[in-house]
Amino acid sequence: MQTKKGWNYWNEVKNNPEQNANVADKAILLISLCTQRYFFERAKQSDMLNIGRLFEIIIASLVYTPKLEDLERVIRQAPFHSASALAPANTLIVDEEDNESNEESNDGELRQPDRSINVLLPQLTLEIEKWRNEYKVDQLNLSPWLVYQVFNKVFNQGIRDKVYVNDSTNANLAVQAIAKSFYLIWSAFGSFEKGRLFGLPEVVATNNLKSAKNFESNDHFNLNIRPFSPTKSSRTVAERERFGELSRTVTYVLSRHPLRAWIEDVVEEEEEWFQGSEIQTSKPKSETKKTTGATVKERDRFKERVSEMFGLDSPPKQLSKTFIKKMMQAQEWDRDKFQASLLVLEKEFKDKYTNTFKDAGFECFPEQGSD
Repeated sequence: MQTKKGWNYWNEVKNNPEQNANVADKAILLISLCTQRYFFERAKQSDMLNIGRLFEIIIASLVYTPKLEDLERVIRQAPFHSASALAPANTLIVDEEDNESNEESNDGELRQPDRSINVLLPQLTLEIEKWRNEYKVDQLNLSPWLVYQVFNKVFNQGIRDKVYVNDSTNANLAVQAIAKSFYLIWSAFGSFEKGRLFGLPEVVATNNLKSAKNFESNDHFNLNIRPFSPTKSSRTVAERERFGELSRTVTYVLSRHPLRAWIEDVVEEEEEWFQGSEIQTSKPKSETKKTTGATVKERDRFKERVSEMFGLDSPPKQLSKTFIKKMMQAQEWDRDKFQASLLVLEKEFKDKYTNTFKDAGFECFPEQGSD
């Protein structure tokens, strides 16, 4: 994923007035983890996202309990399997036409937002240790063959998608791309672990994962992961938790990995920030799209309409899925009321506004007979 040169993503995150401070720091740390500066010919350079460090931390956490210095080393070094890691002495050459946003610069390494890293990296280290103890990760018999197959599948699929991020929504799209990368790794483990050994059909999702949005509705989750991990709206959480625990699979323990929780914290709490942003998989036009006044007005009108349904005097600053679920539960809504309200909203607003309301309701009121 290629971004514009000199990308100060931490400023984008911190400048968002609706950001929760802890969520903002998590977003900055996650983007820092995956950001790398590449140098091109004639002193040109570009900032890119690379999933190598994310992959390295996930695999390391499955093999042993990483210390703080281990995670610091991962962040300092070039990402695993990146061009600079494989050939550090070589200059990366790219097509001039594909790198229009690069400008001449004599800067050194990409400046890191040290505060977020210094505050949260120790926390991530402790959460990984707690996760390993709670889910007995040390008892997994992790096969080197399995790790290689997952690596091969994830990196081969990842390089097919060339993503451009050249507008003002870099941080939004970066977190979406990071979420997608975690889901790809998780799904890849599931695709190899699922099978006759656990009495499961050998049917897995093999198509590319296009988006991280609504992942629990995607074939990558339903076919590759769901047998070992309950959905958030599952009626059989205890049974699936028990099956996942007894299966002693990587797929199960990754469902509770701290990195997944952090990524989804950022995405869920900042839904409105990400609303309307889509990852581009083709070359962008020279003029970037801006959020129009009409779009902002429509978003505000949607917030006001939902607030009326809950009997609120004024809309909240952030109409997230978590907020909607809490309101439905506090006001003791039932499935019929949710469906009637959703029908009204779908007649008035586009899907990009109603999807948050819909997802919240489906988690509160799963369909009868669903698991």
